[in-house]
Amino acid sequence: VVLVGCPEPEPEPEPEPEAEPKPAPVASADGAQLTDEQFEHYIQVLELLEIRVTETVLAHQAVDDGALTDEQWENLRDAIGDVVKQAHSEGLVPDFLDVVGLAIDLLYECTGLGPIEFFLGDPAASELHINSSDNIYVCQDGEHRRMFKAFSSDAAYQRIIDKLVMMQGYGQDDRPALLQGVIANGTWYEMVLPPLTSTPAALSLVKRTRDVASSDTVDSLAEAVSNGANILVVGTDASARSAVLNAVAGLIPASQRVVVVEAVPACTVASPNVVWLRAPTLREEREQLISMLPSLCPDRIIANGLSGYDTAALVELVLGGATGLIAGAYGASAADALERVSAQGASYGNSGVGAALAMGLDMVVHVDASAGEALVLTLSNVSMSSDGKGFDLSDV
Repeated sequence: VVLVGCPEPEPEPEPEPEAEPKPAPVASADGAQLTDEQFEHYIQVLELLEIRVTETVLAHQAVDDGALTDEQWENLRDAIGDVVKQAHSEGLVPDFLDVVGLAIDLLYECTGLGPIEFFLGDPAASELHINSSDNIYVCQDGEHRRMFKAFSSDAAYQRIIDKLVMMQGYGQDDRPALLQGVIANGTWYEMVLPPLTSTPAALSLVKRTRDVASSDTVDSLAEAVSNGANILVVGTDASARSAVLNAVAGLIPASQRVVVVEAVPACTVASPNVVWLRAPTLREEREQLISMLPSLCPDRIIANGLSGYDTAALVELVLGGATGLIAGAYGASAADALERVSAQGASYGNSGVGAALAMGLDMVVHVDASAGEALVLTLSNVSMSSDGKGFDLSDV
């Protein structure tokens, strides 16, 4: 039915299509942002350029960076830059990628440790975690974020892994699945190799801190340290424990011999007479290492990042006559940390750990990092409980 004189109804507007979600940006080393799609394009371009450099510049020969003269290194840098510029002129390098940055990426991969070199040169970066050739996270100022950096391929990542493995004296056939080492500038690395991982390696690097934590409470610890007290630094934040442990270790006289045992490098000791030991991965090997520490004739033993079972074993050394133990342990409080050590020791058949802690330890330092810096919350003296089976704590 059409009504004369009435306007025809206007058609309803079609609904606007929903906007497609934007790819998540990836942070670059210089603060720029790339989308996931752009990051994938960067990796493809990097792989293409790496192939060209290998064929036209290196002639499929490996480069020994240590054997290059300054002139040879500059010639190599210029030759790699020319390859990148040529690819850009051919339209193979998109405008959102920096030509100079790509040349540096390739130079580091040919002569150094690839993206690891950016980490080593960044004073704000403390940790680097490489999960795969294109999945790299860096810790800067306490915050982990993904790097806009990658190896050109799994094969390129494998070459860097092989270089680190050979630095430890291992070859293709005798390399262990778990490996620790240190780079010349003091950066420690730990890697997990096949068959324990499906990638060429899971690699983590940690820079040894150069700063000694300062706190008014350190003055209260000075007398205990000078008397050779056995001190346990506890807390839930590993970096806070290490910072305060370093502050306590800074009170050790330079004339004393110090032995440091660490699972992850974090200690700084000013004494020139110091022995650095890496804690083995296997518990049985750590037990053997701990048992032989007295043979090194230390005035002080510093242990950081070990398990409660290892801490209990160290306390047994103290009961045997060793003094000056400074160790770190996980715990939400002084009592919680000691109870955890007791429980872990008991789980391996040592039911008398609680009494051993009371006899072997003199002081527990509880630290916290909830305010963004390491703070000492309590100092507690350790004594035997009334039943003679455990420990009591009294605040200093």
